[in-house]
Amino acid sequence: MSDHNWEQIEQIIDQALDLPEGKRKKFIDTHCEGNPELKGEVTQLLESIFDSEGWLENPEDYKRNVYEEISDDIQLLSTQYSLVGTQVGSYCIQKQIGKGGMGTVYLAEHASEEIEHQVAIKIIQNGKATEENILRFKREQQILAGLHHPGIARLYDAGTTEDGFPYIIMEYVNGTPVDRYCSKHNCSIDQKLNIFIDILQAVRYAHENLVIHRDLKPGNILIDNSGNVKILDFGISKLIQEHENQSLTKTGARLLTPHYAAPEQVRQENITTATDLYALGVIFYQLLTGELPLDFSDLSQYEIEQAIVNTKAPKPSSNVSDPKIRKLLQGDLDAIALKAIRKETEYRYRVANEFLEDLKNYKRGNPVSAIEDSFRYRSQKFFNRHKKSVGIAAVVFLLIMGLTGFYTWRITQERDQAQIEAQKAKNTKEILIDIFKANDPISGDAETATLPNLLENGTENILQRNLNPEVKIELLLTLSTIYQNISDFDKAQQLVDTTLKLSNRYFGSNSVATARSHIKLGGIAYDLGNYQEGKKELLKSKKILTAQNTSTPVYATLYHHLGFVEEGMSNYDSSKAYFQKALDNVTQQTRIDTALYIDILKSLGRSIHREGNYKTADSLMFKALKISESFNGKNDAVTASIAGDIGLYYMTRAKYDSSRIFYQQSLDIKKELYDQEPHPNYSATLTNLGVLESYVGNHTAAESLFTKALKIDTKLYGEDHPYVAFSKGHLAEIYKQKGQLDKARILSEEQLRIYKENYNSDHYNFAGFYRDYADLLSLQEEFQKADNYFSKSESIYSKYKASDNDIFAKLYETWAEHYYRTNRYEQAAEKFQTAAKIFSPTKYDEYEIRATKCLIYAGKAYIQLNKKRKAEQLFWQVKTRIDSIKALSKNKEVQNLYNQAYNEL
Repeated sequence: MSDHNWEQIEQIIDQALDLPEGKRKKFIDTHCEGNPELKGEVTQLLESIFDSEGWLENPEDYKRNVYEEISDDIQLLSTQYSLVGTQVGSYCIQKQIGKGGMGTVYLAEHASEEIEHQVAIKIIQNGKATEENILRFKREQQILAGLHHPGIARLYDAGTTEDGFPYIIMEYVNGTPVDRYCSKHNCSIDQKLNIFIDILQAVRYAHENLVIHRDLKPGNILIDNSGNVKILDFGISKLIQEHENQSLTKTGARLLTPHYAAPEQVRQENITTATDLYALGVIFYQLLTGELPLDFSDLSQYEIEQAIVNTKAPKPSSNVSDPKIRKLLQGDLDAIALKAIRKETEYRYRVANEFLEDLKNYKRGNPVSAIEDSFRYRSQKFFNRHKKSVGIAAVVFLLIMGLTGFYTWRITQERDQAQIEAQKAKNTKEILIDIFKANDPISGDAETATLPNLLENGTENILQRNLNPEVKIELLLTLSTIYQNISDFDKAQQLVDTTLKLSNRYFGSNSVATARSHIKLGGIAYDLGNYQEGKKELLKSKKILTAQNTSTPVYATLYHHLGFVEEGMSNYDSSKAYFQKALDNVTQQTRIDTALYIDILKSLGRSIHREGNYKTADSLMFKALKISESFNGKNDAVTASIAGDIGLYYMTRAKYDSSRIFYQQSLDIKKELYDQEPHPNYSATLTNLGVLESYVGNHTAAESLFTKALKIDTKLYGEDHPYVAFSKGHLAEIYKQKGQLDKARILSEEQLRIYKENYNSDHYNFAGFYRDYADLLSLQEEFQKADNYFSKSESIYSKYKASDNDIFAKLYETWAEHYYRTNRYEQAAEKFQTAAKIFSPTKYDEYEIRATKCLIYAGKAYIQLNKKRKAEQLFWQVKTRIDSIKALSKNKEVQNLYNQAYNEL
């Protein structure tokens, strides 16, 4: 043994173990400077600790035992001769380039001067040549001999040195660990994804050849000078179907690098391909954020083990400071990374191909499996835009298939136009037909005939073709709309950015083509809830079109979009004016765009309906329905959606029987369209009918409809999708109305869990949930908690909506009921009156009824405060409203409530 005592070595080892792996070498070099023997002992002991069994369980005892066991070998190794300059096989060793758990790795060159070839040679030397290590070393030879993949370092030869020590000759990789490579080259997220896809392909190949690596970490994944991935060190790999020596299996269970060790490795459970995928998940997380998922600093080895098994990692997006990167990571990449490092193997990626497909689908803008069983989860901002017509989303595939017919019709309509316009439409049609043909399940490959593949192929087709610039812009804007409709806003924006470059290059920054691109950018910003940014883009377009002094039909689209952004900001007068301008423009065109015409009729009808001018609003809606029946057909999805809109409007006017008729019409069409198969449009109409039944007090019918919708949504999207949370929220509300508060609480808390897994804490959807959850807590007499959740709801709504938006009326109405329930009558009266003030201007009969009820309850609160004069003033307002508003004069519930309250006074 050396003269160095245990205390000195232990102190250095303990401090080194507390440091990140990348900082340990520098620390040891500093503390052993000038004393190579001490450095050799410390290094050898540290390697033995990590390369052997038991170090996580009892680190103090284990370090001492290992020290005693290897002390003789350390002394031997410190004096052994160097292999540099000796020949192994056909190669001459040049220098040592690494040292692992079983041996030393050298750089060697071919002994013949005529052959220029460098290799890496791994040799088991004196102190490492235990029976166990030799068995593992031979297994590495066996494994590498069977792997031939460009992403895995190759085995060239194997044998035994003259001294009797095994060696293997491998491909020499002059590369950089993947994490350092990405940092050094400042790789973008997209570049990192491409690199990681190459890594996954190599690991997939190993798994397909029945090999699990078991020690994947950045140091074993190098990027060479050409940017190629090379995976090294299969020294502790496991053959999946191998009947291993029991002692070897046992040792292998603890051969791991803590930061990349899966829970099953720590627990010494069965190692599977999911174990490698966990390590890859950690590396993926590290590449995305520059940080490891779990922080082991200041933790003991036992605490590290417990963290690996039990501690859940934060979302990658929450672990970065750059807002641009955070935005890129939010959503799919967060979900993919967290799925890869799930503690439970059954919920993790089980095979590399699943991980690989999710990344490829993310890059294509397709659904990812990390968002449970989702076709493609919709952005909530997009849902907000259409929340008044939740059942109106058109089937994307039908939309695309309809484009061919649309452009054929367009050719017919444009026969008298300039030749270039006819050619433009002809080229557009032909390209779309080519796209469909490539995905035809009869003449093509049925397995690839999917909507995601269709979109991806179509996009690549258009981008790569040398087309007339006008045709190319037209096609890219069309595809951008499709991506926008399935909520892939990043892809939509990328395509619009391309159209902007093309239009500026070929037609100038003040061209109609450029104006159209700005309109599209404005629409995307709107869908993301960025109303001011959307308005800014739209006004850029307006400025360009005004300078052109043209009556182009593009004006109709521009005004329609401006109407949406003004509506989103609760500027209803401006919104209505823009919708009217859009209608005026589209009807003045010699060639009317029917789809746009229908959309504008619905938008203007919505604005006029909000004002209470039901006759005019109805005429617009029924006109849209008639045109759709004529143009699209009576059993078309668009026709069904318009019928659903009409049903919604009748419901807001408390005409529940008429509402039910149109909802049922919409449901019947969708039922026939989707042939009993689960579909989001069908589920949405079931939900709307459920809301109607809950309004009229048919709780049993509402419960049945909501249960059916929940079943469909769960099948469509999986257990943890936001749409499933919506459906659970509807059911919870019904149970609350039925007085089944415990059932409501269970569903509400499931809804909260799903929201937390999918949304940031200030997401819009939390506002409505907190309002309803606070009401439930109040009914369960958890009043302080209810207070907090009402405040949270108001805070989030304030970030998205103007203070006079009807969403605040619904919040204050519920909040006031809570105050009344808890005998805080002053606050109750204030909130009831604020809610009534917001409800009234909308002119919806439903809102008139709710506003009147709020005034009555405010009066009741003043009675409790003995402020009878204020109560009288409110009751006078109520009496005047009942006498003058038809919907109120016929509503027995309102009249009875008023009479009871007046009698109390």
